[in-house]
Amino acid sequence: MEHKIFIAINPSQKIKKRFFKHQSDFSNLPVRWTKKENLHITLSFLGKTKDELIPSIISSVEKVCLEHRPFSLEFNKIRYGPTEQNPRMIWITGKKSKEIGELRSDLEKSLSSMPRQETSDFRSGFSPHITLGRLRRNEFKEIKIEERPVINNDISIKFEVTSIDIIESL
Repeated sequence: MEHKIFIAINPSQKIKKRFFKHQSDFSNLPVRWTKKENLHITLSFLGKTKDELIPSIISSVEKVCLEHRPFSLEFNKIRYGPTEQNPRMIWITGKKSKEIGELRSDLEKSLSSMPRQETSDFRSGFSPHITLGRLRRNEFKEIKIEERPVINNDISIKFEVTSIDIIESL
């Protein structure tokens, strides 16, 4: 059997609630909102993964976690993602940090031998982000460009990262 697997920072329910409340700021846009319990920061996407690989993934992730200390993440902006010019989502973006960059790089190196559906370039300066919602592209395209709201909202949400999770996506 195969499972769609990714590795993520899964904030506490208290922090997720703070992120989630910002969805109402954009209720006029055609968006499929992320459920509060699904708000996370993806570190590595493995895609479809066979059952027999799960123990190796767990072992690799545990080893990487032992090499890292807890660190803080700060989220400071709500904007379109991945780019303003071709938005597909509404993101909450965080400040880049040495700690999250090294954690992600170590995870990618540790998991590099795993068969993957997608690969990511972990050297490209990972910027932590949380997907608040996905734009309904056809409906969004119907809004004249000059009538689309600018999304560039400042926020300040900081929390301690003390663990990462291996998550199965449905």
